[in-house]
Amino acid sequence: MNKIRIRYCFLYIILIAVLLTASLLTIYTKSSVISENSQLMEQASNKTKQCFDAVKEYKLENNIEIPDYDILETGMIGYKTRTSITSTEGKLSSKRTSTNPNWAAVIISYFEKCGLKENDQIGIICSGSFPALNIASVCAAEAYGLDYCLMISVGSSYYGANDPNFTNLEIFNLLYSKNLISKLPDLVSLGGANDIGSDFRNADEKNNIIERINNSSIQYLYEEDYETNINKRIDIFSSIVPNMKLLISCGGSLVAMGKENEAFLDNGLFKGDSYYNYSKSKNTGLLGYYKSMGVNVASLVNISYLALSNNIPNDPTIAPVIGIESNCNSYFVIKYKIYIPIIGIVLSFGLLSCIYIYRKRHKKELVSRK
Repeated sequence: MNKIRIRYCFLYIILIAVLLTASLLTIYTKSSVISENSQLMEQASNKTKQCFDAVKEYKLENNIEIPDYDILETGMIGYKTRTSITSTEGKLSSKRTSTNPNWAAVIISYFEKCGLKENDQIGIICSGSFPALNIASVCAAEAYGLDYCLMISVGSSYYGANDPNFTNLEIFNLLYSKNLISKLPDLVSLGGANDIGSDFRNADEKNNIIERINNSSIQYLYEEDYETNINKRIDIFSSIVPNMKLLISCGGSLVAMGKENEAFLDNGLFKGDSYYNYSKSKNTGLLGYYKSMGVNVASLVNISYLALSNNIPNDPTIAPVIGIESNCNSYFVIKYKIYIPIIGIVLSFGLLSCIYIYRKRHKKELVSRK
């Protein structure tokens, strides 16, 4: 009896060894190949850099300070002091990390993972906190040929677009006027506390911003009731991109993230049919709402974490290279040698068959002895 048990154990050990070996070989023999969209990614990243340069040029021409802590002189870093539209704290290293144009490639890789095709519809929500990511998202969407609805807000955290005279609104107006992007935002709000600039500290500057918004052709949303604000935005998305397949949020705007226990705190790309589910409540943000409706969502807010997972340098001190040479993960696709797990499965089935036959034969022997 002991000999039989030893044989069973031996066969099971071989089975486990085969499965482990196949798994390890599959992992260690993987290789990365250039993505079929790598040229598109590089195109979007180069356009993003052109937009950065246009913003920088405008600032220099209009005596808007490019601070010395904008080490690479990107023109995309705002003030470290609290301005009248500065809403929350901000981390300088994250803001500098966000100025890498290859974020456009990362965002295109999100499009790939969601299975998006040319002319598919997406939504983009941009606070003023990460102007570089805002630009990268729009450039990625346009390079990919997507139909998008863009909602922006003015308020910004430290080091973002927190100059009250050159806000997120002016940045997009500038890029559109220079034909670097194909359309103006579809909607603008003040952002900040309650999405109505409740925490803006200078009434005159706030009124001046509102006047500039009213003088633009962009729809202005000022809604004190949070739930009504969200519902109005859902209606606008439904009108402009009724078949939205992805919602991107750049920064941590209240309307995107939600409030209190309903705040969407996840970071990166999430499929609409994944494990995480929100129920619609008065505190639900747009990310949570659309995810619960089966729409893919991407939240770009914890930039240091996202940079690490995408092989983008954190807080860089040298200008980034654009394209494949940057080694950004998004330009490459992981390929596995599929024959290895197939061989492992075949061998495993063979061993299981041996175990089954052996057990059946052993039972017959026991019956015949009785």
